[in-house]
Amino acid sequence: MTAMPRPPVVADSPALVDTTVVAEIHRAIGRDALAGLVQRHLDGVARSIPLLDAWRADARWEDIRNEAHRLKGSAATLGFTGLSALWFELESLASDGNAPDVEGSLARIRLVHGQLRGWAASRFGALAG
Repeated sequence: MTAMPRPPVVADSPALVDTTVVAEIHRAIGRDALAGLVQRHLDGVARSIPLLDAWRADARWEDIRNEAHRLKGSAATLGFTGLSALWFELESLASDGNAPDVEGSLARIRLVHGQLRGWAASRFGALAG
């Protein structure tokens, strides 16, 4: 299965962040707590990407699938719809053991992760640096 090229996701587009979810979390726990959750999630993604690269090189599809599944849920909970969709894609590709498509999916995840870092920095300042 060859993945179709995807258009880039723009930082404030609904495809990147569901602002309704973010606003609900903000109302429930406050700005600082939300910023902390966002920071922990983005830092966790940054730690997971090298692991996923290594697992891809070793064809550890089950490990990739499990990590993508975990991160998909976390991203969705925070309203990071673009990233959650990419984790779903990676989870599906890893289930099929499709190495070339997994590499492309990881590249898109890196891109969107960077965009989310920018989005977080614009909302929370140095917390997301």
